Order: sequence, then C-alpha cells, then structure tokens
Amino acid sequence: MSGAFCATTDNGDSVVLYCGMSAGTRTWSGGGYWNNRLPDNGRVKMFGSNNTVIYTTPTNYGPVRGDWNPVYSLRAGC
Repeated sequence: MSGAFCATTDNGDSVVLYCGMSAGTRTWSGGGYWNNRLPDNGRVKMFGSNNTVIYTTPTNYGPVRGDWNPVYSLRAGC
C-alpha cells in the first residue's frame, strides 16, 4: 500500500501504519511479511521485549519475510 507500512503474519494478523502511528505485536508469533512504503523516507522501528530497538526498516523497501517472535511493538516515523 503506497504511503503506509503493512505487516502480516502467517496466522492472519495484520497491521497498517501511517506516519506517527504505533502498534503492539507482542501476541504475534512465527513468520510473516512487512512492506515499508511510508512517505518522506519514513522508517519503522521494531522494538523488543525490553523496549529497545531491535531493527529499523530501510526506506521504501519490501516486501520482506521475517520472524515476528522477537518483535513486541512497531512505531512509524516520517
């Protein structure tokens, strides 16, 4: 989706984030995909269980397959 960050799990969970939005993913597990199409070189930070950044997405990148087990929350910054 243009102008947004989209994420899904193999179990059917999904979230769409726009600039400045955040979402909890603590209950997500297993594999899935994310696709970053945030405007203005936006990135999404992925946080672990102790609220530290474990990954920051590249701008305008994806779809990418990954493991949601270590990710507890997401925050979109533009």
